[in-house]
Amino acid sequence: MFWAWADDIYRDAHVQELLLRLQDEFALDVGMLLWCVWHAHRFGELDRLTLLHGYERAEKWSGNVTAKLRSVRRELKRDDLAGLDDGVKELRASVATVELAAEKVLFDALERVSRKTGGDPVGQNREGAGRRNLA
Repeated sequence: MFWAWADDIYRDAHVQELLLRLQDEFALDVGMLLWCVWHAHRFGELDRLTLLHGYERAEKWSGNVTAKLRSVRRELKRDDLAGLDDGVKELRASVATVELAAEKVLFDALERVSRKTGGDPVGQNREGAGRRNLA
């Protein structure tokens, strides 16, 4: 559910550009940003313990897996490597596919964190909860 929601949000070119900028310029985790907003929409405001569990999972997974895959994919974009042959393009596309699969693993884990603690957004200001979750 979180993965499908995030995919839908990410399809907007302006959202994608903003999230990538936050990732590249400020080292913010896009998955965590999206999770905070999704959790607000689905369950309301994150409590401190749920946020901590999500952060720990994201930090461990992103640092040890996703960030390394992203680094390899970006390295394969270098002009001196990209010009070698079509094999580099194919390898880069394969790494991008694995990187996306790694993101999904994290998103599924974050969704499980949310579902464990739940919450009920009924009566809550979802926009306000989203802002507080991102603060």
